[in-house]
Amino acid sequence: MRNLFRDVRRWLSAEGTDLRRREAEAIHALETAAFPKLERTVDRVGMIGLLTLGLLAAAAMLIAPNFK
Repeated sequence: MRNLFRDVRRWLSAEGTDLRRREAEAIHALETAAFPKLERTVDRVGMIGLLTLGLLAAAAMLIAPNFK
């Protein structure tokens, strides 16, 4: 009887793992199909944001001495 419970527990955990893996694969496939270029777009927006912050910091350093 103990072996039966152990086997059922192993089967359930294996089924759960397989189900989670299949669910993750399905979600990844949907994201890839719906937003194929989203990752590159986010990277570009991030780089543009960093460049903008850098330019603002440089402009602030150039303008700051004039306010003394």
